[in-house]
Amino acid sequence: MTSLTIKDATLVSPAGRTRATVHCSDGAIQALLPPTDAPSAERVIDADGAYVLPGAIDAHVHLGVILPFADSCREESAAAVTGGVTTMWHYLLSAGSFKDTHRQHVSEIEEHSIVDVGFHGLVTNAQQVAEIQETVDELRLTSYKFHMAMKGPEAAYGIKGLDDGLIFEGMRQVASRPGVMALIHAENIDVILHNRELGIAADPDATDTATWSKHRPHFTEEEAIIRSSIFAENAGAPLCVIHTSVGRGPELIRAARDRYPRLYMETCPQYLVLDMDMPLGTWGKVNPPLRTKADQELLWAGLADGTLDWMGSDHCDYDLPTRQGNIWDVGPGLPGGMTMILPVLLSEGVNQGRLTLERVVELTSANFARLIGASPRKGTIAVGSDADLVMIDLDHEVTIDADMLNGHSDYTPFEGMVLRGWPRMTIAGGEVLYEDGEVDRDTAHRGTLITVPPDKMPTL
Repeated sequence: MTSLTIKDATLVSPAGRTRATVHCSDGAIQALLPPTDAPSAERVIDADGAYVLPGAIDAHVHLGVILPFADSCREESAAAVTGGVTTMWHYLLSAGSFKDTHRQHVSEIEEHSIVDVGFHGLVTNAQQVAEIQETVDELRLTSYKFHMAMKGPEAAYGIKGLDDGLIFEGMRQVASRPGVMALIHAENIDVILHNRELGIAADPDATDTATWSKHRPHFTEEEAIIRSSIFAENAGAPLCVIHTSVGRGPELIRAARDRYPRLYMETCPQYLVLDMDMPLGTWGKVNPPLRTKADQELLWAGLADGTLDWMGSDHCDYDLPTRQGNIWDVGPGLPGGMTMILPVLLSEGVNQGRLTLERVVELTSANFARLIGASPRKGTIAVGSDADLVMIDLDHEVTIDADMLNGHSDYTPFEGMVLRGWPRMTIAGGEVLYEDGEVDRDTAHRGTLITVPPDKMPTL
C-alpha cells in the first residue's frame, strides 16, 4: 500500500462542497485537513481546487459475457477506472446453485480485478429461489435479480426464465430477511414474444435498432413495472426496478410509492443519450430497448427530482464478431456503458444545467452504497472510508471511441459522441489507477469482494 495526499481539493458530497486536503494510506482515508496542509506521502498531488468525488459505483455490471470471467475482470476493471468507477457490482450467474460459481469468481476477482467488486444474485431457477435465505447467510448475497423477460427464443446465458409464481416466491424469501433487496428486469415477455413472431415474419433480416425497439413497445415495460411493484407490496419486499428505459417509469414508481414506499429505480447512460432512431444497427440492441428523445427528457427529470435512486450501466463485454447477423439473432447488451456513467452525467447533466454535482454524487455512489449496505466504506469521502476517489475536469472535452474506453470491446454505441466533462484521475484503495487518459495496467493493486456483514444490513 502506498500513501497519498491530495492537497487543496474541492470535495463534493450530497450535502455540498468543502475545500480540504485528503490524506490516504493503507487503502483508506486517514485524515481530512485544511486545504493548505500537505502531509508527507509517497505521492502528493496538488488539486488546486479541482472537484474530487467519491469513486463511482457501477451498480449493474455483467462480467464474463464473452471473455472468461478472469479476463473480463482484468479488462473491464480498466474500463471502469477510465470512467471514474472504483467498484463494480456484478450479477452473479450460475446454472445451478450460486455456490457453484461464487468461490471461483471471488478468487478471480482477487487475482485480476484492479477495483473492488460486489455481487447481486441473478436468479434463474427454482433452486436459487429456494436457497435465498441460505445464500444470504453463507455467501452474504443481499440483493437478488428476477428476470421477467428471458423465456423461449428470448432466453440467453443459460437463463431458462422465471414465471410470475417463482418471482413472487423469490420476493417472499427476500422479504423474510431485513435489509435484503429484490431487483427486477421489468418487461412483459408474453406480449414481446407475440410481437417477435410478427416482426420476424415481416422482416426476418432486419438489422436496425428501431425494429428491435418497436417489438418491445413502451407499455410492455410500463405494465411490468406496475405488476412487479404489486408483487413487492404483497410480498413485503423492497424492490428496485433496474435499467429503466421508459420515460413514464419515474411517474409510475412515484404513484406506486404512494401505496408502498419501499420501491427504488435505476437507469443507465444509454437511455439518457442514445435513442432508437440513431443508425446504430445491431450495436443498439439492448433490453429494455432504446426509446425516444422524449423518454430521455423524462428520465433526466426523474434523475433531477430524486425519483431515480442510482445509476448502473448494464455493461457487457461484447465485441464486433458478436454483432454480425440480424437484429433478432445477435445477443442483447451494450459495451462501454460502465465508462460512460459519470461522463454522461457531467456532460449532459451538470454542464447542461440538468443536475448539480451534489446530485451526481448521490446517483453514482452515495445512494447505492447506503441502500446496499456498503456505506460508509463506499460512497463517501470520510475518515475511515475506502480511499476511492475521482478527480474530474468539467471542461475537458472528449470524442468517444472504443479504444479510449480501455476495455475489451472493439466497438461502442457511443462512438463519435462529444462529451464535455471527464475524469482526470481515478484512485482506488489509495492507488492512482487512471490519470490523464492512461490506465496503470502494471499496478499491483487488486480488488476484493465487497459484502455486507449481518450487523451492517441497511434499513430498507
